Amino acid sequence: MRITLIEPIPLQIPLKVPFKTAKAEQLTARIVLIKLHTDSGIIGIGECDPRPHITGETVDSVLAVVSAYLAPALQGMELSEANDIRKVCAQMDQALVSNPSAKAGIDIAAYDALGKSKGLPVYALLGERKRKALVSSGFTDLGSRAKAEQDARKCRELGCSNFKIKVGRDWTVDSERVDVVRSILGPDIDLIIDPNQAWSVEQSITILKQLKIRNLACEQPIVWDDLVGLSSIAQAVDVPVIADEAVRSPFDACVVLRLKAADIVNIKHLKSGGLCRGLEIARILQQEGVECMIGSTMETGISSAASLHLGIACSNLKYFDVAPPTDFITEDIVKGIEWKGLSVEPSEQPGLGLELKEELLKYAIS
Repeated sequence: MRITLIEPIPLQIPLKVPFKTAKAEQLTARIVLIKLHTDSGIIGIGECDPRPHITGETVDSVLAVVSAYLAPALQGMELSEANDIRKVCAQMDQALVSNPSAKAGIDIAAYDALGKSKGLPVYALLGERKRKALVSSGFTDLGSRAKAEQDARKCRELGCSNFKIKVGRDWTVDSERVDVVRSILGPDIDLIIDPNQAWSVEQSITILKQLKIRNLACEQPIVWDDLVGLSSIAQAVDVPVIADEAVRSPFDACVVLRLKAADIVNIKHLKSGGLCRGLEIARILQQEGVECMIGSTMETGISSAASLHLGIACSNLKYFDVAPPTDFITEDIVKGIEWKGLSVEPSEQPGLGLELKEELLKYAIS
């Protein structure tokens, strides 16, 4: 089976409510759907999730690099074994540096096509199935105290084992939100505070030393490229530090480990360039006894399913920070994976196990 065409389709899907973090506020999910065509007639689907504040990519930049660089570079490449996807990723890296979300969409579509060809779910192409199902983290964005309280109560009722709360504004206000969430969840549910790079090194150390909360972790408190600063924080406080934007590649993971800059790493395929590179990061961490989180952003069921398959095959997974897409977007463009509260199992159908709802391509941007 060989790649014959890579078709990028830009989509804009309204969110149910605005999504706020310390870095950005989103009103819509702007993505690029990838259709990867093969000479066998099989079409794999993938999703690019460009985020200017995370990877520096936009929908327009993804469309440009896929059409002008990545698609021509991959024309005619073999796609018959899992190792072929490593070659696809290497070819994309040779054609163009960075642009991880654009590459991730193609990587995901390649796994979907290969799984369909071989009659295997994507997790089987990534490795052994390590668990039957995954339970998503509870979550609240950078909203009001009342919103945080509402989200915490809902997630407690659904049986969450960990909960992420976005912070990064006035800490006096944010600390009240953290306290009310902890009071609702109780002391035994892991609580993750996420400043989204909004703090300084000094502020991070001061705040984290003051917090006397059990089962607490802090995700990416400072700017992504200050690995020395992140190391200073991780070694100065008892609170586990989670690296997110600081780890965008297997090389980054090695550097973070060498600097002892994080206790956990958040793997997102939009910033690692896809499932192949994401799995490499997970294995590097596992070799050093470090656990990982599988994270997400505002996305459709395609990206969510890709993260699910990766999490199912990842032996050192600690947190699965991927919510049902329709918690955020007004409609999903695929069907095939059913969530039961916060719990989800991968489809046993070949590939990602998804069916594209062609009628919802009404969200395509002309």
